[in-house]
Amino acid sequence: MHSFPDHCDRLLIYMNNVVLAQRSLSYWRSLIFITPSR
Repeated sequence: MHSFPDHCDRLLIYMNNVVLAQRSLSYWRSLIFITPSR
């Protein structure tokens, strides 16, 4: 496992965080769209 370069590990972590952020964004967006805007 140590054969992998450090920047590759950080890239994987960064991409994972981006995916999580996009998921939460779409989740909150759907919540906002579901609730009637008055």
